[in-house]
Amino acid sequence: MSIYSRLHYFLYFQAHMKFPPDYPYSPPSIRFLTKVWHPNVYENGDLCISILHPPVDDPQSGELPCERWNPTQNVRTILLSVISLLNEPNTFSPANVDASVMYRRWRDSQGKDNEYPNIIRKQAQAAKAEAEKEGIIVPTTLEEYCIKSKTKPSSQEPQVSSTIYVLN
Repeated sequence: MSIYSRLHYFLYFQAHMKFPPDYPYSPPSIRFLTKVWHPNVYENGDLCISILHPPVDDPQSGELPCERWNPTQNVRTILLSVISLLNEPNTFSPANVDASVMYRRWRDSQGKDNEYPNIIRKQAQAAKAEAEKEGIIVPTTLEEYCIKSKTKPSSQEPQVSSTIYVLN
């Protein structure tokens, strides 16, 4: 379970994805414009994630070539990987060592150490305030996070109710 789901936070992050001229043969880069305190985000906002590393054989990196960029990746797979990484940081190869140490201390204490959650809480509040300035409503509960729609029954169709879950 991630820090965000344990604290019941849904965060609003702004990021810039930059595509090189030879995309899809070279990976794009991602930089968060929103301040993000995370083990895999550098101080300047650059994201460190294996699938965005060039597909070279680098035994020093600790990554297998199959974990690196390949031209079959697309915006959807990149964003799914980013969401996964935000929820489950890679603390073995951190971009932000201080955040990684704090995250591991929180995780290993089974939630008793509050330094990391306090930073995340402040980050969530700042992100929500920024979103509200831009007219974006950030959900605060799972119910708000899920979009529910109902169709009106016709005389020939049974009533249908559906829920669409949006990725966090």
